This record gives sequence, C-alpha cells and structure tokens, in this order.
Amino acid sequence: EATISYLESKFCERERKHDEEATAQRTEMEKTDVLLELALDREAVLTRSKRQLESEVELIYKAMADRSYVFKPEAVSEGTKRVGPVRTSPEPCADNGSDCKLESVHK
Repeated sequence: EATISYLESKFCERERKHDEEATAQRTEMEKTDVLLELALDREAVLTRSKRQLESEVELIYKAMADRSYVFKPEAVSEGTKRVGPVRTSPEPCADNGSDCKLESVHK
C-alpha cells in the first residue's frame, strides 16, 4: 500500500508540473497575442498618420503651385521614407548669386 501511495503522489506531482508548464505556455502565448495586437494597432495608426501627412504634403504642393512657386520634389530616401519639397527659383538670385528659396516667380 505504501508503494501505491508513493506512485500516486509521484503521478499527482508530475500532473501538477505538467499543468503548471501548460499554464505558463498559455500565459506566454496570450502575452504574445496581446503584443501582436498592439503592434498591429500601432501599425494601423502609423499608416493612417502617414496617409494624412502625404495628403497634407500634396495640399502644400498644390498651394505652392497655385502661387507660382517653382519647386521639385526631393528624392525619397528608402531608409527614412521622408518626402519634402526642395524649393528653388529657376535662376540664382541676382544680388548675391545664391539660390533663392521660396522666391515667387513673377512673369
């Protein structure tokens, strides 16, 4: 009877350890799922923000074009994904030879 009792206690101990490990794995999986959801939510927010900024940049370009500013889009860097105008007039400034930034072109 002592052997049966010993085997039952060992079996129960093994089952308890197995349950604890399974619970720990489920907890880790749940944490991973939560982190993944947060990352996806953050990505969606950033994507919306990016689209909004791109829309605002387009509006700025249009406003500049409506005011006869001469500009050319800056090269988009693959690493930073930055977009912005490089504003220059068609000719250098006559007074000092430097580029005219945001100079309005009047014809």
